Amino acid sequence: VHSWLLGTFLFVSCLCMVLGCTYTTASNAGFMMSLVAFFTPIILFVQERIIPSRIQIISIVITLAGVALMCLSGSFSLNKGDIICIFSALFYAFQMIYTERYAHRHDPIVLGTMQLIYVAAYGFIFAFIFEDKFTLPLSAAGWGQLLYHAIGCGALGFILQTSAEKLSPASHTTLIYASEPAFVAIFAFLLLGEIITLRQMAGIVFVFTGVLITVLPDMEKEQIDACNS
Repeated sequence: VHSWLLGTFLFVSCLCMVLGCTYTTASNAGFMMSLVAFFTPIILFVQERIIPSRIQIISIVITLAGVALMCLSGSFSLNKGDIICIFSALFYAFQMIYTERYAHRHDPIVLGTMQLIYVAAYGFIFAFIFEDKFTLPLSAAGWGQLLYHAIGCGALGFILQTSAEKLSPASHTTLIYASEPAFVAIFAFLLLGEIITLRQMAGIVFVFTGVLITVLPDMEKEQIDACNS
């Protein structure tokens, strides 16, 4: 039941992201998805009355400012695709919060694997209902791309996320997730030769600063506890 709930949140989030990208730019979609870091403390406050600390609030503001510098252009305006992407971020925030909650009750690898089985089941159902023609890849290259996305980008990523959330609170995980546009820009520069502008560089610095403000104090505390023990 818990893996079904996580799989449902994850599938709806991915579905909204794909639909949203149909109606908006990749830059706007990237910024809207980073709002996971904004929704998570709000959901935790509503559900469990957990008030974010001053450090968490500061780090969220710095991180979102960095993502905005990287993603948003001067002509930014809210459209239908942006709103759909906001819902994607909202459902993904729920997925990360409940992943942290359930990862302490179950084997995280089993939990992460089972949720992807439900995502796959939803995908097949929606494909047969809404696609005009449902076909599998016909070439070796097509199957290679499919396996790369399914295993590399899907299974390994989300199973590792489930395992990590057993050791890290959702408020930290969502901030790290919000740094995704920074990694995209870095790998686009290294692998594709794309140019990183000064504004994007400033945004990358802001993003990693916001993440480190939250994560470093806990890392230092763990080192002190380890030395004392």
